[in-house]
Amino acid sequence: YVHRKILVYIRSKRMNDEDLRTVETYRLELYMQACENLSAENEAVRLSGAQTLVGLGDIWHSDKTFPEETRREHVQKIIDTLCAYIRSPFHIATKIKNNLEKIEGRVTRQDIQHEIDILATDEKVEYISERNVRKNILLSIYNRVHVPATSMRHFCEIHSGGRDNSGIWSSYTFNFSGSVFFYPIQFRYAHWGARVDMSDCVYLDAVRMQHSRYMTFVDFSHSIFYCDVDLRGISYVRRMSRRDSIYHGKADLRSSYYGGTANLSGSVYYDKAIFADSEFRLFYFKTVSFRNSIYHSKVNFKYCFYHEDVNFSDSVYCDVVDYRYSTYLRESNFSESTYYKRVNFAQSIYWYSLFINNTYHEYVNFSGSIYGWSVDFRNSWYRNKPKFSSFNSRWTKPSLFSFERLGGTHYTDFSTRTDELLGESPEAPSIEPAPQNSVLPVGCRFLTEEEQKYCQDTVYGPYFDCNQLQKVLDWFAPKLKTYRRSKK
Repeated sequence: YVHRKILVYIRSKRMNDEDLRTVETYRLELYMQACENLSAENEAVRLSGAQTLVGLGDIWHSDKTFPEETRREHVQKIIDTLCAYIRSPFHIATKIKNNLEKIEGRVTRQDIQHEIDILATDEKVEYISERNVRKNILLSIYNRVHVPATSMRHFCEIHSGGRDNSGIWSSYTFNFSGSVFFYPIQFRYAHWGARVDMSDCVYLDAVRMQHSRYMTFVDFSHSIFYCDVDLRGISYVRRMSRRDSIYHGKADLRSSYYGGTANLSGSVYYDKAIFADSEFRLFYFKTVSFRNSIYHSKVNFKYCFYHEDVNFSDSVYCDVVDYRYSTYLRESNFSESTYYKRVNFAQSIYWYSLFINNTYHEYVNFSGSIYGWSVDFRNSWYRNKPKFSSFNSRWTKPSLFSFERLGGTHYTDFSTRTDELLGESPEAPSIEPAPQNSVLPVGCRFLTEEEQKYCQDTVYGPYFDCNQLQKVLDWFAPKLKTYRRSKK
């Protein structure tokens, strides 16, 4: 009611400088009173303080009688106050977090619920009260950065200069770093036009950020996700970081767009990690790093498109890994990694790839792939014979190699190592070279001049994208079929 009276007064009078100072002073008094209310013991009073701040932010944003710089300064100050409250420690949430950190290995939803159940009655009341206040603040922020449901196509229209449906607070910075979110995070279809800092956060409840847009740098590094994470369809226009994070629940990162460098290194995934699939593909247009990560469950990297360098080195995979149907237009480094279950690199296109010093404890499949520049498999250990070609009654999927690119000559080394630490036995298989060919394994061949030219013009051309991968594989299909028949 008070806010509406202020707006009516502003619109009904032509205000001079003294009037503006009077209004600004009155709003400052409201701001100070709201900040005091945020520290009250009563939940209703704290909620009232938060709602007053949000209302003041809306008034400052829409009040054209003040200079834009003044308006933005006051709105940013209000946002900083709300974010500071979200970041402020809450002793019960901190106690739950500390108890969860003592659990070795994966933390389940039941473990979190157990910590809540054993709280004393007065602690539960306080916990629920503070949860409601903070959840309400976060919802108010979300309502002011939310945009209508959109798609990747609509985002591309916006990014290329089309209309922009950003929220009224989207152009401001938000700092949530170090927060303990003991309530659900709902940031679906949010538009963040300025920097967002969510580093060093702990999430004790579900996270829903799908189809959001980050127009500048966003930092999720050093975070711990104890529940499922839905990060599908997010657009990172500039660089982003999610390094050194831990995922105890399922991580869904499909159908995202990475316009800047992406750092996802040093992370641990206890549950299934899905980066892409046939319906929701993944696009990386700058360098990306997954190095030094540990995957305790299945991981899916299928249908990914890497326009620049990508690094998967120094990682450990405890379950099945699938890299099929991916495109690597620059260097891809899979070296110094250990695979305890099956791994599939088949039906992909590589430019310059490194598979050095790897350990494969089960089946590994490289068949049906195209290596356009050079590939290095040196010093790797295979418990089972690696598969570079696939023959059956209907089809053949050999790997194709080209060692000449832009006038340069390159080589491939398929040697295996002897490692006493691994206890390699004489029966451990090595990669068998093709007959009369000391370079390629059985079932593989070099690209012909026609195929090399096709790759230069299509695969490594400036307009190739992930959606054209199937087109390239279809173009090679009759040639591979002819090659199969010649080997019968």
